[in-house]
Amino acid sequence: MSWRPHPRNASSDPHDGPWATCDSCRFQWNLPKLKAQFEYAGFTMVNKNLLKCPHCYDEPNPQLRAIVIPADPDPVYNARPEQYSVDEGLMPLVTDPAYPGDPGQVIRDENGKYIGVDPS
Repeated sequence: MSWRPHPRNASSDPHDGPWATCDSCRFQWNLPKLKAQFEYAGFTMVNKNLLKCPHCYDEPNPQLRAIVIPADPDPVYNARPEQYSVDEGLMPLVTDPAYPGDPGQVIRDENGKYIGVDPS
């Protein structure tokens, strides 16, 4: 064979740069067309040391970014909260029956009689 086969994606013009192989698809491209693959790692971007062609290049996934939680607001000096315990503390606890005719919680004394509920 008197000639060397040339790749489809790379030009043979020396001004376009030398040939290089994509680390993902293994096709040959001109080196300036290949991009370094980066990935989020916390607050920084990490180079994965892969050169990829425009078809194989992956945009960094934003889900791998670190979540920045804002600071808590400043406390209120000399605050006056509502006194909910005074409003709700003296009310008796009332339970609703589960279905119509259900007496709710049935309590019996030591003789087996119902206390506070008419069983009929």
